[in-house]
Amino acid sequence: VVKEQKWAYAILALGLLISYFPYMTDYFSLVGDVPYTCLKIEHIGEAANGGNVLLLIPALLRKIGFPLMSCYKMHVFLVTVFMIVATYYSAKVCIGDRRTAAVLADIYLLSPYALKCIYEKGSINGYTMLILYPMVIGLLYVLLLKKRKPIQLKWSDKTVVIVMIVVVFAAMYVTNDIVYESSPTWLY
Repeated sequence: VVKEQKWAYAILALGLLISYFPYMTDYFSLVGDVPYTCLKIEHIGEAANGGNVLLLIPALLRKIGFPLMSCYKMHVFLVTVFMIVATYYSAKVCIGDRRTAAVLADIYLLSPYALKCIYEKGSINGYTMLILYPMVIGLLYVLLLKKRKPIQLKWSDKTVVIVMIVVVFAAMYVTNDIVYESSPTWLY
């Protein structure tokens, strides 16, 4: 169990590192909603009224005197950590296997839709919403199938599940790309 848990945490750490790597550089592109989020961080009153609790920590860091871009990157890091943890625990509840749950969490974190939200559109709100989906799936599983044991899948079945999830996120990316490219810029 301990070895399996260490592998799961290593897989999660690798996914977090890959996902967050562009933010570890000095270069940063102000695309999409990034300037708007930075303004919310700059003004803690707006951050408190905006409903995004995760934005309060970077706003407080900004008030202490940290650079604005460092505060924004901290916000993205917090959202990324919450996303991978929520996905991992929800998948672990549903599947019962730590390593498979870790792989699914990495796939979710590195899905084209999530990467497009954060790196191309700068949509931290859309990125933050991705935390909700695995939590809802885990909650529904617990509520509807609480008395049953976790789903025990063979590795071949797990591969099919992983491929299906990748296809779903690819479809989300394509539809998002079509809407994003065909919508007027004032919508974003």
